[in-house]
Amino acid sequence: MRRNRFHHGLLGLAGQKEDSPDTVYYICCKKGRLAVCAGPNQSGDQFVRKCRQEHEQQHITDMKCNEDDYCKGKPDGPVRVDASEKAKLECAGYQAQLKCLENTFKSPDVRQDKKHVLGQIKKYCPPTPQ
Repeated sequence: MRRNRFHHGLLGLAGQKEDSPDTVYYICCKKGRLAVCAGPNQSGDQFVRKCRQEHEQQHITDMKCNEDDYCKGKPDGPVRVDASEKAKLECAGYQAQLKCLENTFKSPDVRQDKKHVLGQIKKYCPPTPQ
């Protein structure tokens, strides 16, 4: 039996519970399929929320490449990722989120979120050779 291995809150694969007050979106199993589920924190800038959802959608895309039936036979709810997969998934998720932020309305919240995302990319993505 495989362990649930993927959970995503506001700040990435940080091990937050899906009911944490700052969770915006997380990855879950829903009716046997991977899905982006909404957390309790749906306040704030609509553009920031949209880009955070893009981040989560990237995780689903990446996970489906590896296992099309990840949620088959599993109960609805959040899933977790092994630590060994975290950096790769987060790197791709934050890159998708950055692309979204760069192509949206530049509100103060968007600029602040972009700064956070750039820091996370530095943390999770391997440096590019020069």
